[in-house]
Amino acid sequence: MSRDIVHLCVQEKFIPPFVQLVREHFGLDRHLFLVSGKGAAFLPEAGDAVVPVPGIAGRLRRLGALYAARKIILHGLYDAKFLYLLALQPWLLPKCYWMVWGDDLYRYLDPHRSRKGAFKEMVRRFVIRRIGHVVTYIRGDYDLVKEWYGSRATMVDCLMYMSNVYQPMPDLPASRATATVIQVGNSAYARNLHEEALERIAPFRDQAIEVYAPLSYGPKPHAQAVATRGRALLGDRFFPMLDFMDFASYREFLAKIDIAVFNNTRQQAMGNIITLLGMGKTLYLRRSTTTWPLLEQIGVKVFDAEQFSLRQLTPAERERNIALVQQHFSRERLLAQLGALFAGAEAA
Repeated sequence: MSRDIVHLCVQEKFIPPFVQLVREHFGLDRHLFLVSGKGAAFLPEAGDAVVPVPGIAGRLRRLGALYAARKIILHGLYDAKFLYLLALQPWLLPKCYWMVWGDDLYRYLDPHRSRKGAFKEMVRRFVIRRIGHVVTYIRGDYDLVKEWYGSRATMVDCLMYMSNVYQPMPDLPASRATATVIQVGNSAYARNLHEEALERIAPFRDQAIEVYAPLSYGPKPHAQAVATRGRALLGDRFFPMLDFMDFASYREFLAKIDIAVFNNTRQQAMGNIITLLGMGKTLYLRRSTTTWPLLEQIGVKVFDAEQFSLRQLTPAERERNIALVQQHFSRERLLAQLGALFAGAEAA
């Protein structure tokens, strides 16, 4: 059987679980994963179905696979060399399916571009305008693709990765915390707007609160700046998390949260958001993000980050949120969506 679905990937944490999911439920006979990046970080093991392409020569050698494929799935639009190859062969773009990660879309807003960065964005614009299909579960992101890039692509509704799926937590000891535990942001990147969120929390510093900011992922100078500002505003109520936590430990940390504040002005942290909502936690988000209408449409209750208070969900709101998240962000739904995405690739 021919490999009629080709995936262009970068070495990232989402890819190995995705390859494993495809292997378990659909088989890899029809799939070829071309993975860019050096070394073996996040490189899945799947025999001849996964091929590292560390340089331009590797990509050129695989042009035949792109021509033979009936569907080309782009896992994020980050790799410049793949972008240039597609731009030089625009007749391939109508059969491309762009799985939007978020940061690859919102780079449109980056005002600090070098000449090289400006050229890459020009190539991205050329490619995105001609891509045939956009794969996302966030309608607002698809609308931005059309608005910003003049795309006429069709939208394919899909959760894409297991990181966007609700996964039940193992049983944990009951929390004995006497304070309200608050999470601010999900990384050390400035787009979390930590300082603004911390300033909104600061009026409550004399109440029983503990404020945690995950800062191990992202630029270290900004992480230190947030840590300094947080201590200045909240004193010993503030706990900067500067050391890396493995996935299991991080999920246990999320289980202890009462309120999470994501003050970012763009869509991000969806894995965190889905996990926290599925645990019945209270979330404060900005209304201006594409995340807000997504959650509003499915009936999930969240609060406005620009009007922060210590208000939490009622028991009834918690239970309703949990049920809605379990239903909408389910593994079964993801598998059905992937089945529809992969279907028909062998058809004439």
